[in-house]
Amino acid sequence: MSAIQNAAAGTAAASFVASQIGNSIAGTFGMGYAKLVVGQAAWAASVGALGEKMANGTATGGDYANVIQKTGDLLLGLGLTIAQVNPWIRGAFTIASGGLFIYDNWDKISDFYDRAKNWVWPRDPIILDLDGDGLETVGLASNVYFDHDGDGVLTKTGWAGANDALLVWDRNGNGTIDTGAELFGDFTPLPDGTLAPNGFAALAALDANGDGVIDASDPAFHELKLWRDTSQDGQTGAGELITLADAGIVSLNLAHTLKNQNLANGNQLTREGSFTRTDGTTSAMGEFNLATDTFNTKFAEQIEVPEALKTLPNMQGAGKVRELRQAATQSDGVASLLAQFQNAATRAEQKALIDQLLTAWADTSGMAKNLDARAQGQYIIQYEAFGNDRRSDHIDSVGFVAAQTAGPLTFEGMTGALSTDIGASYLSAHYRELIDSWNQKLHALEAFNGQYFFNLPTQKSQTSNANWGMTVTTTPGSTQNSGGIAMTYSVPTLKLNFSTAQLDLLQQAYDSLKESVYASLVMQTRLKPYLDQIELVIDNDGIRLDAAALNQKLAEKKATDPENYLADLLDLDRYAGAFLAGTNWQGLADFDTLIDSLPNTPAIQALLDEFKVRRLTDTDESQWLGDDADIVLAGEGISWQRQHSGCGNDAIWRVAA
Repeated sequence: MSAIQNAAAGTAAASFVASQIGNSIAGTFGMGYAKLVVGQAAWAASVGALGEKMANGTATGGDYANVIQKTGDLLLGLGLTIAQVNPWIRGAFTIASGGLFIYDNWDKISDFYDRAKNWVWPRDPIILDLDGDGLETVGLASNVYFDHDGDGVLTKTGWAGANDALLVWDRNGNGTIDTGAELFGDFTPLPDGTLAPNGFAALAALDANGDGVIDASDPAFHELKLWRDTSQDGQTGAGELITLADAGIVSLNLAHTLKNQNLANGNQLTREGSFTRTDGTTSAMGEFNLATDTFNTKFAEQIEVPEALKTLPNMQGAGKVRELRQAATQSDGVASLLAQFQNAATRAEQKALIDQLLTAWADTSGMAKNLDARAQGQYIIQYEAFGNDRRSDHIDSVGFVAAQTAGPLTFEGMTGALSTDIGASYLSAHYRELIDSWNQKLHALEAFNGQYFFNLPTQKSQTSNANWGMTVTTTPGSTQNSGGIAMTYSVPTLKLNFSTAQLDLLQQAYDSLKESVYASLVMQTRLKPYLDQIELVIDNDGIRLDAAALNQKLAEKKATDPENYLADLLDLDRYAGAFLAGTNWQGLADFDTLIDSLPNTPAIQALLDEFKVRRLTDTDESQWLGDDADIVLAGEGISWQRQHSGCGNDAIWRVAA
């Protein structure tokens, strides 16, 4: 076959494949893909021309370069067309493992929450220095996930370096190391059924003869293995598990020294001992507190989503909550709220559903809704303060005394009364609302961060907890036993004092969570019809995205529904602006004129206030440098253009003279 025939055949094949793909998925990708199919003609022509010149020996470097350029344009066009399914991918979102992450606010949720707690809970397995060059670990940046606590959730974690090995025991004999129970650390089960406090304590439980060494004289020695995770993925790969004998190790020495050495990667070497090889040499064996990020998680097993729910918008989960469609599969409440959000036609309707959706989504985590639910009658829970709002200023003392004696409740074998602040009539309506509101926010934050904010004193902490804000006291009371004899008792009481600083950080975390969820879902629902109007154009001038149809759709909305037009416009600018900036989208051009053209209704003014639109009347730069406005409209003579101010302002606009 000649070069010309080869080129013709290749061109025909490419045209056929492109057209067939277009026929199959045009309904999904819209008009953009049709443009791609048309645009590939330019590539086909260049290939044909090159084939002819190759056949007669006149092909030049420029001809080859032309084909390479056209091929690159074609592939780029295909990539952009795929992105048209979710056009905001190039702007504010990143596709990640089954859902959507928001690049900006998402990480702030965990950051604000951790700062409010002021504590990070580590994990402490034992690691052996196999290559003799010192103990090596990797930090959270290595993106290793592992199920430390055996709850089916893989948590982002620090890990052993690829050249060293974790000491493990494949307790279920399945050939893999699945959870922290098979490492040597704070989730290792002891013979009495409790969990070990640390790695060396877990290992010491195997010292059958009490000689301070784990070796062949101890029955469990032959069960132990080394896991050298060469792939650095937290999964047991082929050949990664080896026996101690194969590694040339004859004993593990329990003697150790306390180190508490903080490492630059976020891990901590807490204790260091040694192991002995067959040649008599020794190397380090260390217990590490590995950093964990319970916000960034994966589930070991996925839930099959029914076809009926696959049309719902989706978003990546975090902490103890699954991605949104899987959560909807678990919960009819989530499915119903998600469908309502999908069908809501306005920003106000969608915004009104976010708190309910977050609560329902958090409920699928299996985590308790509040501290009272976790205490299960072991403690009285008193909410002493929310910043400057103090319980003592909102309590009816007469009602409180009445509540204490209102009815029987069994506590430690005695019958008495155990009051709770949740829903208590002796507290003012305002304070009860504070308790309910903050419990709702904390429940959502706890579920998405995979950790309780406070831990009960009698419970072993499996996650991080706040180290300030809760005190343990006792509340005296009197009752009578089954024989009618009067008795006094003291009930453990947990008093919660949320400082203003804590509340500010928690509110910022919750606001970031709400914003992240709303931004992800609105792009897949209310704003999607606008983004579907964008067309991909490939012609002799190159490749570009055409937003003319989007501009027209917005203009039609403005004419019939100016209030919701403004809401849609501002949301498009906020969440898709980075993507649309490279198109002919009109966006907020001449925004000041646009605002003047809209009716001055309370709804429009409320929307401008919500987006913190400010108008300057003179050239005093200080009026906006310290402002927290999102959009600033500057007066005549001010030459500022749209820009980031660094002080919370997203845009600066100049009113035309």
